[in-house]
Amino acid sequence: MRRRPQRALLGVGVSGALVLGGAPAAAGPAAATPGSDGCPTSGDQAETLGTRAVVDWLNGRAKGYDANGVPVTAGWTTGAVGMTGVSYNGTLPNQVATTGVPGLRTIVPVAAISSWYDHYRANGLVVAPGTFQGEDTDVLARFTAGRARAEGPCADEIAELTAEQDRVTGDYTPFWRDRDHLDARNVRASVFVVHGLNDWNVKTEHFAGWWDELARRDVPRKIWLHQGGHGGPGSTASVTLPDGRTWIYKQTENRWFDHWLWDVPNGIMDEPTAVLQREDRAYTTYANWPDPGARDVALKLAATDAAAPGTLGTRRPPRSTVEQSFVDEGRTIHPDTLVADPDTASPHRLAYRSPVLTRDVRISGRPEMRLRMAIDNKPDANLTAYLVDYGPAGTTAAPTVVTRGWMDPQNRKDPSRTQPLRQGKLYDYRWTLEPKDHVSRRVTGSVWSSSPAIRSTPCCRSAGRGCAWRRTTANCVSPWSEDGPFSDSEPPGRSAG
Repeated sequence: MRRRPQRALLGVGVSGALVLGGAPAAAGPAAATPGSDGCPTSGDQAETLGTRAVVDWLNGRAKGYDANGVPVTAGWTTGAVGMTGVSYNGTLPNQVATTGVPGLRTIVPVAAISSWYDHYRANGLVVAPGTFQGEDTDVLARFTAGRARAEGPCADEIAELTAEQDRVTGDYTPFWRDRDHLDARNVRASVFVVHGLNDWNVKTEHFAGWWDELARRDVPRKIWLHQGGHGGPGSTASVTLPDGRTWIYKQTENRWFDHWLWDVPNGIMDEPTAVLQREDRAYTTYANWPDPGARDVALKLAATDAAAPGTLGTRRPPRSTVEQSFVDEGRTIHPDTLVADPDTASPHRLAYRSPVLTRDVRISGRPEMRLRMAIDNKPDANLTAYLVDYGPAGTTAAPTVVTRGWMDPQNRKDPSRTQPLRQGKLYDYRWTLEPKDHVSRRVTGSVWSSSPAIRSTPCCRSAGRGCAWRRTTANCVSPWSEDGPFSDSEPPGRSAG
């Protein structure tokens, strides 16, 4: 009796194996992890090609050996491969897919990195993933390798990571370019992207940037976004489709693999492209993400008093607009405190409040901050911007941080190039906050300098008075999925003035 060759589901990563839907599974530990040889390189092309070799072996194009050095082949599989994993284990499928390796039919990256620069840096600033302050490529490499290997045969390679990652300037260098996987020109596999909208470890720009590139290259794709943090939505999360059928997440994942590995005509590609969990924890579907109905709306950040909080809206700023300023205390005052009461002035942050809206508005995409500011007393500083939801009128609930973003003013023109600042000179700054999908009734844009997520600049570590910022004009451009009821008389603009 001859056994029928099977498709393979491949779990490749730093730990764990893969069992999914009863399909044959192969677990391929990444370089320098338990069960593998070599030294860690944290996301570069060597790591990518090492992982790709497993797909080549499953397709008979690479040699494999058991622990005794005996050649081993994968005669049990047809070579049709799917890859999946969470976090680092989901990042490796992204990386391998960019090589266009034959035989890789589909990937399901969950909470996965697409650019390692975006994981550890933001517009020239050194930014920690989540609460892991101080983590960088070298710290991750030591963790994945284990102490014996990290302090022994891999010590030189890890020391090279420490030297080249550059925690001084935060610039985008060839080191980071080698770890940038936002290029889908060679992708042959279909991609089912899964990510948490409140993931501050592997931040939302990772799924959004990858999704944009997949769309640009017309890669077959589907996306599932949930309201959780770092990880998947949970196997029992369920969505009801427009035709009335209800599927849980695990069924959806299995149907995806059934279609792309076994060619099952189950109609999954005819269903809505985007599944998204709303704030009430109910799932719904959309034709795509961001919402195709979203359009850019320019919100003016205006103030008529040098100290009082300002306004956020579509109306033209008053002629009597004044300069406002704040002094950096981000290392001693937590962001929760800075955003707690937007109606009260603070010497350590600026706040610009929308009116309480009469109906819901939805942000779907990347908000962008545009500021004209000066640093009055230091050669450099940090810039942090938050978009915060304070809920409908009368609510007593704590504010919700919708999204946030960071910038090094010295990288105002290019993340690859540090340009010195002149103290007291006004410069224009423009950067995007982390992508988001959120429904709100009242939002506030807040701006300050340092944040627990970013490494201190020399300015912010100095004794005495912190960085003194001065602002003259500002705009926030947000992708709203409807007109946005900030003004009944003036239609929202498409771009900032």
